[in-house]
Amino acid sequence: MELKEVMKLILKKYGGLYNFALTKLVYLIDVESVRRTGEQITNINWRKGVYGPFVHDIINCAEKNRDEFEVTYKEGFNGEKKLIDLKASATLKLETDIEALIDEVKNNAPNPNSDSSSFRDYIYETIPMKVCWSGSELNIKAAMKAEREVDELCFELDTQEWNEAFNYLAEH
Repeated sequence: MELKEVMKLILKKYGGLYNFALTKLVYLIDVESVRRTGEQITNINWRKGVYGPFVHDIINCAEKNRDEFEVTYKEGFNGEKKLIDLKASATLKLETDIEALIDEVKNNAPNPNSDSSSFRDYIYETIPMKVCWSGSELNIKAAMKAEREVDELCFELDTQEWNEAFNYLAEH
């Protein structure tokens, strides 16, 4: 699905968001999509920045599609902040699968508009963020695959015999 359609559906559910929050929500939707289907919903090549997953794709898309997005620049504590909102005239392509992903993220992640600190912490706790170095590519698919494989291995090894052996080693 086109990035702008994903952005429009997110803004429909959340209302106006700063670029920081909208970028992170698109990232979370990509993570949830990979968890469910093995594929990202967008074609974004995510990078791990100082403040979490970062790309210019989101603001660039909003700027390019001014007929559907309203971008307001405001002075913030650390420089200029970009508020992105959906214009009333914007047309939405209803995508049940995408909306389900957005709902899943909205139900699990703190609201970035009301609890930005917890939202930021939630982002940092995602598997791709935990396993990548700052400045490097966030390979969501590889990180989620590794998490599944570790979970499967742990499930296989969760036996009485394994636990006894592990406890023995821990004691000696």
